[in-house]
Amino acid sequence: MRRFEGQHALVTGGANGIGFACATRLAEEGASVGIVDINAEAAGDAARRLSDKGLDVRACPADVTDPAQVSAVFDAFESDHGSIEVLVNMAGIFPSVPFADMTLESWRSITAVNLDAVFVTCHDVLPRMRRNGYGRIGNASSGVVKTGMFSSAAYISAKAGVVGLTRFLAREGGPDGITVNTIMPGPIATPQIKNIIPAGQTVEEAMAPLTSLQCVPRPGLPEDIAEGVAYACSPGAGFYTGQVLYIGGGDTFTG
Repeated sequence: MRRFEGQHALVTGGANGIGFACATRLAEEGASVGIVDINAEAAGDAARRLSDKGLDVRACPADVTDPAQVSAVFDAFESDHGSIEVLVNMAGIFPSVPFADMTLESWRSITAVNLDAVFVTCHDVLPRMRRNGYGRIGNASSGVVKTGMFSSAAYISAKAGVVGLTRFLAREGGPDGITVNTIMPGPIATPQIKNIIPAGQTVEEAMAPLTSLQCVPRPGLPEDIAEGVAYACSPGAGFYTGQVLYIGGGDTFTG
């Protein structure tokens, strides 16, 4: 499939994990992709790996919590490509901080990346998309919003805030041909998860308490989320907006 042929996409947090899977999928389907990541070395390495496969990918190092850096990177990308059709917000941090130990400073540092950055990037890209009368935005939330477990209060609150901001932006952008959706991953075997499991334990063993509750009893993969992002951000999803696309192997149902 070449749904993104001739389109230009920016993926925040695209240097690894789910963000990298999304960048890969969009590029494989024809998009020119900018990997936006605070880690310039990791962004450059990710872009090189995809470029070596013949894909049109470039590194766009930036701190997505800084409006000036975001504006500069988006300006350069748009200047080179002429337009920005797709924005995927996957940048995030998820330190586990007990509520009793959480300070206002730690709260703000976590919400800055997980919620404020979504505001910063969307606020910058929306006028660009409006000028072209077209746009697709996918914002990452998290399945912990449903459970309230396995993370910090700041992370859960920020990811819940992404849902509300996305719904507002769907109303804001709809008349101009811009759709905005939330992508909500369930339990996913990201590199970060692999790095924190106990020594000698496999990912499957570590995630078994979660996967045993799923209809599809296996750990989710970053590519599973990229599949949903590719749909939500595709030209064919023009009547799909303001929604929460939950991808968790059927561990919970909503209606």
